[in-house]
Amino acid sequence: MMSRRMSMHDEAAFLMLEVSRPWDESVSSEWVLYMGNDPSSGPVGWTLGFNEVRDEGAWEVDVTFEEVPRVPPLPAATYTDVVEVSASGVVELMDGSWATHTVTETPDGGWVRVRLSREQPDPGRPKLLVQAWPADPGPATVVRVVEDPPLELWEVRMPEAQDGLAGAARIGTDVDRAAGQRTLSGDLGTASASMAIAEKLSWVTNMFEAGKIWTPALDGYGARSGLYTDSGGEVWQTCYVKDATHPDHIAGTTMSAILTRPRDEHDPPRLSALWWQWGTPLPPFHPTTGTPRDYEPYLPVDSQVDFRYERNRDKSITVRLEHSGIPVEWVDDLSAWWTYQLAILRVGRERQTGR
Repeated sequence: MMSRRMSMHDEAAFLMLEVSRPWDESVSSEWVLYMGNDPSSGPVGWTLGFNEVRDEGAWEVDVTFEEVPRVPPLPAATYTDVVEVSASGVVELMDGSWATHTVTETPDGGWVRVRLSREQPDPGRPKLLVQAWPADPGPATVVRVVEDPPLELWEVRMPEAQDGLAGAARIGTDVDRAAGQRTLSGDLGTASASMAIAEKLSWVTNMFEAGKIWTPALDGYGARSGLYTDSGGEVWQTCYVKDATHPDHIAGTTMSAILTRPRDEHDPPRLSALWWQWGTPLPPFHPTTGTPRDYEPYLPVDSQVDFRYERNRDKSITVRLEHSGIPVEWVDDLSAWWTYQLAILRVGRERQTGR
């Protein structure tokens, strides 16, 4: 066991793993576990905030590292938040100065389970317990959560959430080709939504770049993003849910993805213009993350999303969007979902700025 005091960057602890990609045998380092203060960020299940007074943007945290031969008992109840992830290769923790600290390193082909547990004395210095032990690979897991910030911040208490999530679920059922799916006629239509957001134009337009979906999961962050190159050489941003527990099923629940990339007309702040496609996954899949190697387009022709912006006298920005080239059966559902997405941004900024 080893303990040290570290400064954590932006209220967060980052765990970095080496990830091997089975389709090209390459190995890259990826952030697969993020513990921080933002419920809309972080690839695995939960976000943890440190409440101690910070010094120049960093939080002082007492960190303990433990390598043990078998799965350890769960920490005391004073450790209110506990998350786990499987790893193979080098596992490191990044501190507030972007320096990395080795947690463990597995032999070739070996796997470990890594658990991060957070304790927040009140008052007192935050504590982070990092444990690793040999174990077969398994999915990332939120083991223990005492509070549920996303629920409090913006999830189901927003009036737009109910219709937006219900519409997403109906679209997701169609994408999954699951029981209850609708028969699509082949006719196309256009979804639309608009909303005023109290923020600068540059901030608003940045929110409508490729690869962004804003729904936080009830257990924290439940979506992943990345890059995908199709057979024609076009590079897409991907966003997909990690499992069926994510509340937003706009991409389905079977690792289907939302694929987006800028169109030639993309020229913010005049116009944000994206190609938008639903991609159904094709094997092989990554053994731990479940990431697919390739996607098959769900729609026969890529749909298009246009975002236009209007400055208001109260200095807010009205976003008006049209999503065209979608099945007519999806128009009402997608309009409700886009309204929900805009509401997430509006409510989030109102809470952060007090406007």
